[in-house]
Amino acid sequence: MMAHFATAQTCKSLPSEGIVDPHMKTKHRVGIVVGLVLLGAFFYIKTVTKVPKLVIYSARSEALMTPIFEAYTQKTGVEISYQIADAGVLMNRLKSEGDASPADIFIATEAVSLAQATTQGLLYPIKSDLLFAAIPASLRDAQGHWFGYASFAITAVYHPKRVSESTLSTYTNFVFPQWKGRLLLRSSRHIYNKSLFAMWMNDRGDAETSATLSGWVFNLAAPPFDTDQQVLEALETGKGDVGIVNSSEFGHYKRENPKTKLRLSWLDQPVSGGLGVQVNVSGGGILAKSKHIKEAQAFLEWLITPEAQHLWANLNNEFPVSAEVTGNAIVESWGLWYRNPISVEKYATHMTTVMEILDGAGYE
Repeated sequence: MMAHFATAQTCKSLPSEGIVDPHMKTKHRVGIVVGLVLLGAFFYIKTVTKVPKLVIYSARSEALMTPIFEAYTQKTGVEISYQIADAGVLMNRLKSEGDASPADIFIATEAVSLAQATTQGLLYPIKSDLLFAAIPASLRDAQGHWFGYASFAITAVYHPKRVSESTLSTYTNFVFPQWKGRLLLRSSRHIYNKSLFAMWMNDRGDAETSATLSGWVFNLAAPPFDTDQQVLEALETGKGDVGIVNSSEFGHYKRENPKTKLRLSWLDQPVSGGLGVQVNVSGGGILAKSKHIKEAQAFLEWLITPEAQHLWANLNNEFPVSAEVTGNAIVESWGLWYRNPISVEKYATHMTTVMEILDGAGYE
């Protein structure tokens, strides 16, 4: 009704000086009617036009992503539909769907999957001054195919009653005899561990990487576990003294077990002669077959805002990539640390050789 009322008022403002010919009156009436119809149609079209929906394929869990999607919808009105599955499953689905894929964005929990999606032609490179300026170059694809939004490290967690932190220094330190029967590890087949070994290969070469892995296997206190949580539980109950785990997983463990005695130590810091602790990222990119490139880029750029960074990083006990945002109380309690400067997109290039070295070292 407001639209029609405004139209009528506008028509009344037409010139009325002098005597108006009756035929002119008829023309005016016709003009008014036509104007009302056209303007009414315009407002009707404007009313039913919807903001494009985004479809996101995510390897990150529903519990972590739903709060982010809901916050974005509340802020922008853009509705988000999503599918949750392992990264490999989602990439196979995208290849199967081809041009008919409804997906706009791919999200993964680590850099290897993001790099593989790039080499398989699944991701679309974008030019965003905002993202390139806000996200460190080592935590994103150089061509803009994908961007890391939070980081986590693979480092040591220990029990202070059985280990002095002063004895913890580098990853290679755990090959020495003093750690015989004391080291706990997760399965080597997990992509987080394979990414760690890929960093070693990049920095130290195949031979030293193989020797380090063999030394780790020799010093194991128990066969490798399926999950980091199992490693931490074994540490807590005295089945080992030190474990190599994902910092994010230790954050979850501390949140669920606030009275735990376990502590985190940053490995390979420059003070110990190291190049920096190994980090990985969770992140995402726009899919090459997306029908909503502009809207998808707007979402990716929103993810670097303080509001989104708090949600993305803090829900999973990760570190925000934005220098303007701090982590939650748990991760901030671990103090300052230095990360290895390697670009995380390089991990994928070493995956084949990593598998060969693992087989040779007997690390299951």
